[in-house]
Amino acid sequence: MKIRDASNTLRTVKSVKMRDGSNALRTISVVKMRDAGNVLRTVRSGSGGGSSGAVLAPALVQGSVYSSGSPRATTNAAYITMSVGAAPYTVIWYPDTDWSAISPLSLTTAFRSPPLFSGDQISASVYAIVTDSLGNEFTTNTISMFAANYYNGPA
Repeated sequence: MKIRDASNTLRTVKSVKMRDGSNALRTISVVKMRDAGNVLRTVRSGSGGGSSGAVLAPALVQGSVYSSGSPRATTNAAYITMSVGAAPYTVIWYPDTDWSAISPLSLTTAFRSPPLFSGDQISASVYAIVTDSLGNEFTTNTISMFAANYYNGPA
């Protein structure tokens, strides 16, 4: 599960703890909340690092171009392996700003970088939220993305 902190930075929630009636600290394993459409969603605690059963790999996807102008690079594919939940699954990819998933509804996709000018090298990250057929949500680990334009000639 991801939330934004007071400075609007996206953070991964790795565990949720609460005190019970006897003031004992307890780990919460399931959180239910309503989304913007008022649909009840179930989020499993401990989803950081793929421990939710939705594992995103490889740790790095990358792509490059060699061109004047401002082309966009396409990375190799990232894929989600599910070890929990009930198929079929739906997925929402969350790449950093200006990156896009090429197959946004698939458990396997490559990514397209923002425009790359001569000599540009950029890094970013991506994670996904997978929903199973019962409405349970699983947040993947975050992986890195890299793209470069190796053209260094005149524009």
